[in-house]
Order: sequence, then C-alpha cells, then structure tokens
Amino acid sequence: MRIVMMGPWPDKGRVSGGVSNTILNLVREMGKSKEPEVYFVSFSPSEGRLSEGYGKIVLRRRRRIYYALPFLAVLDVWLAVRKLKPDVIHVQGENLSPYLVYALFFARKEKKVVTFHSCESNELVALGLIKRTSLRYALERWIEKQIAQRADLITAVSSPLAAQIRLLEKGKEKTIVLPNGVDPDVFRPDISGEYVRKRLGLSKTDFMIFHAKAFNPFNGQAYLIKALPEVLSEIPDAKLVLAGDGPLLREAQAMAAELTLSDTVLFPGHVSHVQIPSYVAAADVVVVPSIRMLTVEEGSSNLLLEAMAAQKPVVATAVGGNLDSITHGENGLLIRDKDPHAIAESILGIYHDRALAEKLGRNAREYVSNERTWAAIVKRIRAIYEQLIFEE
Repeated sequence: MRIVMMGPWPDKGRVSGGVSNTILNLVREMGKSKEPEVYFVSFSPSEGRLSEGYGKIVLRRRRRIYYALPFLAVLDVWLAVRKLKPDVIHVQGENLSPYLVYALFFARKEKKVVTFHSCESNELVALGLIKRTSLRYALERWIEKQIAQRADLITAVSSPLAAQIRLLEKGKEKTIVLPNGVDPDVFRPDISGEYVRKRLGLSKTDFMIFHAKAFNPFNGQAYLIKALPEVLSEIPDAKLVLAGDGPLLREAQAMAAELTLSDTVLFPGHVSHVQIPSYVAAADVVVVPSIRMLTVEEGSSNLLLEAMAAQKPVVATAVGGNLDSITHGENGLLIRDKDPHAIAESILGIYHDRALAEKLGRNAREYVSNERTWAAIVKRIRAIYEQLIFEE
C-alpha cells in the first residue's frame, strides 16, 4: 500500500501553525514503519528530498510564477505524484491549493482523503473579511462542496467541525472525527523549566500562567489579559507568559500597558516548537481561552494536548475540540468563553487547591497517553487507508 500525503511543509524547519505541526508529526510517526509506504509531497523555497525514517518527503520548488499561473503548480504536483503511483492521496487542509485541486479534479484511480482543520468560508465571514453574499464566499463554499462530493473520505479534527462538514454531504456519511495527537515522550512531566524561568526573569516562587498561540481573534488572549487583575488580587507573584506572534500582538501589548500590567504580562515572541516543552514545563497552569465566533470554534488545540501530556493543570474554554479532550473537573477545567472572571476563578481554584491541580495533571497525562498519542492516531489512519483500498 502506497500513500501520498500533501499539505504545507514547515519552511526551514519552522512549524508555523497547527496544520504544519500535524503534518510533521504524522510523517515522523508513519515513517517508523515500512508499511504503508508513505510519501509526502509539498512545495518549499528549494527543491529536495528528505527522509523521516521510512517516510520520504518530496519537496518541489515554489516558483514565483505559480502565484500568477496557479495551474502550473497543479501540473507540478501532477508530475510528482504520477511517478509515485499511490493507492491513496491524503490532502491535509481544506483550503484551495494545488494539492487539493489535483486531488479533486485530476486524480482518477486513487482513493482520496481530505482533512479539514477548519472551515475557511465560515472563518472568513467570522473575521469580517468577506460577506456571505460575496463571490469569494461562493467560491469557498463551492470548493467545500466539491470536497464533500468528490472525496472518498473526509476527516475533521473536532466534533463541531465534523458537524459543519456533514451539512455539505447531504447524507453521504463520509466525515469522521480524527483529532490531533501529541508525543508524550517529548512533552513529559520530568522536563525542567528552570532555564526558561531564568530566561524570563521569573523566580521559583512566581506563579507562571502560560499560553502559546498566534495572536488572532479566535485565540482569545485579550480575555486572559483582562482576567489577570483579579488573579493578582490573590496571587501577587503571578506572571502571565503569552508566547507567539500575529496580527493582534501589538493590541495585546497595548492592553497590558493600559491595565498597568507591563511588568506582569511577558511577551517572549515566537517560540520554536522545539522550545515549547521547556516553556510548558516552566508553567504552573496552562490556559487556552479560545472563543467562538459565529459558527467558528477551536479545532484540535496542540497546546492543550501538549500541556496535558506534560501533566499540567489546564483551563480551557468549552468550545470546539476542547470539548473532545477535556472532561471538566477530571483532566482539566472547562469554562465559558469570553469571560475573564471565569478564567480568573479557575486559575485561583487551581492555585489554592494543590490536590485538584495534581489530580487534573495526572488524569490529563493518563488520557493523552492512552488515547491521543500520534501512534494511536496513525493506527486509526492506517485502518482508514486499508478500509478504502479493501472496499475497492
């Protein structure tokens, strides 16, 4: 069985988002075995071939002319995939791309799997970038409907997202939930966070609240900043560390300054994924304050799973994929979104109840170790591929 997976590969080794992180981990895990034979095809600033164990990575050069003449990029993908003769093509990401266009309209014999990490049409509307009456919205919805019609199987990273996609299927029942995973050998409770604390200027007694996501409207950092004054009223040595960059970073920094929190809210900027385990290890609690905007919700949060694997108590809003991962009061705390008081109340609860904090962390680690490792996710993916081929 030969599989070709396609999607955005991390440029220069930098993981720039949830999709590239998922791809990197899937390729690494699938590359541990000879079967199925896995190839990953993507565009990159320079052409080349890499290996992750038995997995082969084929990088095609991203040429400037492709932006003006995108059909040339589709042709490039076609030439690369034709040589590999796959049984299954698996496209990571539902956005319009050469990989998706090739899979939907040019791949004939191969079985086709498409993974939704979000719903682009709804996201653009939620952000106010387009209206439902616009041509762009019509194009995005048309692409999503084409996926529903032409793909042999669709996977979605969260239950709410899967429910949205099923509305496009019209009873075809192609969509299943396949969430992200985590490597519990990378995110472990025995990692030291001492170096990170020193780097940030934190003492051993400072209570570190950690969050690491792109600064965009969906991730809700503003509500976490607004929760801090209430937290400080009972934990004067609390520090909030907000890692990442993005369009709302300056706005978040201005909000912290306006609330006279400039010395309490730390912005270390982009933190490479290699460093994230040490930042999580340094934290006393990890908060994921994602918000619901219209029909758009959190997908499958990597940060949430990483904190759980590291045996940290987590506070997360009851939206999207967070509901797939957390059982309130057992392996984390679920709160209302857009509610600074609820965030503060949960953080204070963890601070004052050490037994609760330890219970949440212990159960979180057990949950991801049993159900959400990349090995477990890849086992499910292999079963999907085998079923598709067997049905033929």
